[in-house]
Amino acid sequence: MYCGKAPIERDFSEFLEAPGVLGLDAFRYSLDWLLEMSRRYGAPAFSLLCLRLDYNWHSTPVPVALRDQEREIADELVGRIIEIVREADRCTRTREDMLWLLLPYANSEALLKVQQRLSALAEGCVNSSFKVGLRMKGIVAPLDLQVHEDADLLMARVEGLED
Repeated sequence: MYCGKAPIERDFSEFLEAPGVLGLDAFRYSLDWLLEMSRRYGAPAFSLLCLRLDYNWHSTPVPVALRDQEREIADELVGRIIEIVREADRCTRTREDMLWLLLPYANSEALLKVQQRLSALAEGCVNSSFKVGLRMKGIVAPLDLQVHEDADLLMARVEGLED
C-alpha cells in the first residue's frame, strides 16, 4: 500500500546525511562543475533528470485527512528513490513535489534505464484513494547542452520541457 513499507513522515533535510543527497547550492555547484568539465574536455557524459511527483486522485474534492496520507506516500517514494540511486549520483529537492537527479557518466541509454526503474518504483505507490506517479524530464550532456548554459539556466530549461 505504501511503496511496500510502512509510511514514515519525513522532512527532506533528514536525507541530507544520505550519500549523494545535497542541498540545492551544493547540487548547483556540482552541476556547474560537470558542465565546465563537459565543455572543456567533452567528457564526462552525464544526465540531469527532473522528477515531479504527480498525485492522481480517484475522487474530488480531496479530504484534508488524505492530504497527510499523500505527503507520507510522497515522502516514502522520495526516500525509496534516494535509496536506489548510485553512490556517485547526486540529488536535491527544490519543491515538495520536485526532485532532481544528477547522474555522472550516464548516457541516453543509462538515463532510459533509470527512468524505467523509477517508473516501476512509483507504480507501487498506490492507495485506494490516489496514487503517486512520476513525471520525468531529462537531458543528456554534452548532446543536449546549449552554449553558455549554467546550472540555473539548465535546470529551468529542463523543468520547462514538454512531458
